[in-house]
Amino acid sequence: MPTKRKGAYLSRDTNKSRSIRNRRAQRTEEQVQEENTGAHVRMAQLRQKQLDDTRAERNEVMRLEQRQSHRFTVNRRRVNDQQRQQAHRSFVATSFLRLAFQYEPDIEYYTHSKVVIGAMDKECPYCAREIVILRRNNNLQFIADTHRSYDALQYPLIFWKGQDGYSINIKQRDPVSGTS
Repeated sequence: MPTKRKGAYLSRDTNKSRSIRNRRAQRTEEQVQEENTGAHVRMAQLRQKQLDDTRAERNEVMRLEQRQSHRFTVNRRRVNDQQRQQAHRSFVATSFLRLAFQYEPDIEYYTHSKVVIGAMDKECPYCAREIVILRRNNNLQFIADTHRSYDALQYPLIFWKGQDGYSINIKQRDPVSGTS
């Protein structure tokens, strides 16, 4: 016959098991109710703690999913907007190219929002004109557009000999009296 393992005889009568049975037998109905209520409260607290932990995990997962979904939606909208803008730009560019090569006199082009006629009176503050002249001694000289030699550079058909044009320092005469 095989030997009995330690702890295999679970229903044996020990001093500890007898004392627990005796204590339970001597309890009053109130004590039983209090112990049962305490056990219920402890179990409810344990379940609540587990529920809070799982709820926090579930909420974190939902937050991450919502962020990913939002990013996906934003990126999709951004791509769609870029494609729509690119298609619109190409359409506008081709339509203006078509208009530039097919002029029709009965169309009022000046009423179009993209067409600007005669707006050369505005000056770009960021576009400074730097005119560079290479002198005969191979030195570079910067001149302003108000320099007296600028007219000969700007209008070579008028000043074909290279003579100076208008200058601020030219003495002027009064057309009425003829005095300078």
